[in-house]
Amino acid sequence: MAPTPRSHLIAYSVPFLCMWFMHGPVVGILPAIYAEYFGISLVTTGTVLLISRWFDAATDPLIGILSDRTRSPLGRRKPWIIAGSLLSMVSVYFLFIPPSEPSVVYYAAWSMLLFLAWTMNEIPYSAWGTEISRGYVDRTRTFTYRAFFRETGSILFLVTPLLMFYLGYADSTRMTPDVIEVVAYAIIVTLPISVAIAVIWAPVGKEVATAQRLSLTDLKESLRVNRPFRMFLPVYIVAGIAVGMYGAMSFLFVDSYLRIGDKFSYIMATSLVGALLSYPVWLKVVRRFGKHRSWAVSNVAFALGIIPITLIQPGPEAFVPYLALYLFGSLAQGAGSIVPPSILADVIDYDIMKTGTNRAGSYLSLTTLLFKLNIAIGSALAFYLIALFGYEVGAAEQTASGALGMIITAQLIPAACFLITGIAIWFFPIGERRAGIIRRRIESLAARAERDGKSIPGLQPIAR
Repeated sequence: MAPTPRSHLIAYSVPFLCMWFMHGPVVGILPAIYAEYFGISLVTTGTVLLISRWFDAATDPLIGILSDRTRSPLGRRKPWIIAGSLLSMVSVYFLFIPPSEPSVVYYAAWSMLLFLAWTMNEIPYSAWGTEISRGYVDRTRTFTYRAFFRETGSILFLVTPLLMFYLGYADSTRMTPDVIEVVAYAIIVTLPISVAIAVIWAPVGKEVATAQRLSLTDLKESLRVNRPFRMFLPVYIVAGIAVGMYGAMSFLFVDSYLRIGDKFSYIMATSLVGALLSYPVWLKVVRRFGKHRSWAVSNVAFALGIIPITLIQPGPEAFVPYLALYLFGSLAQGAGSIVPPSILADVIDYDIMKTGTNRAGSYLSLTTLLFKLNIAIGSALAFYLIALFGYEVGAAEQTASGALGMIITAQLIPAACFLITGIAIWFFPIGERRAGIIRRRIESLAARAERDGKSIPGLQPIAR
């Protein structure tokens, strides 16, 4: 099977740069900005995150099913990405550039609209990625390109305060409302351009089965027969909690606990460059050892790299050891960035083989729903926990209880979650050999149905 042309992968991946330039501030930075500059408490911020993310997750199945059913000259996925991008631009403007005294309702409403816009982007976009590439390794290659553009977008966000400082538009390299405002305008300008590139030059993708009109009952039955997906889900759930807690606390841990907030952009940008450099290496590891084992090693290494961070003492001296350990974590977590969507694509193939129906959008929406629910729980739990321990944002000195709460919340609990997911995914049942068997059975069923003039519901020949 010929690999997907590089030009197609680049065109498909370009929007992810802008999407993650936009994602960067929302979970880890904006809550801290609203707490520090606009007087919204940690508990209130956590509650808004929880409500917004749950609303976001609740819309995932609907968007996934509607995306599967959509028929247009642009295909099933592209119209949703266009609509989601337009709503994203409006929501970013109001959420990133609030009035001088925004209310909790204002923060919550625009957060919910932005998360809805992301769902309209991400669910069809991820389903589209599974349809562009078909091979076991080629799918990982597709998501490696996407991850490269994602990290590039994150780096661009993180270097924005540095550029503003060195160009004389800011007094420091810290994340401030002025920096977030510049980011908002950059997103509004570049997002429609990147989406246009994908819509015009990226292929629609090949459907190996026609998407049927699905109900939640149909999806439940599909889950019943799909054992690999049932094994995959718990890993995603635990990973969601870890990502939610770790991401929500990253800026607060560096800025408020370690008191090196002026170095935050340097730390994050360096670590993301490290992640970019690690992707080609992890792609070779995947080719040699398989997806799930590579992901398992990645998660365990990342967990072990987090633990020494708890020994770092706050103050200027914390910069170098934290930078080194965070960079190690980024290198270790490279497989976790590129492998999961590729494994999920194989899981979807397994479902097609069993049911003869392409439920890619529905599978991705259900997966994303659970992931987002647990990110929401993790993010809210993180803010609730540090508040419970008596942590005070902006305080010159933290109490022993507050400092312990930050260490447990920002580092130890996420480390435990990543360790659990690494062990669990090692035993995932679909490797390269089995994925090839599944793919050949799908092709054989489609060819047999075409030759015999019979109709297998939802199944159609694969375009060559």
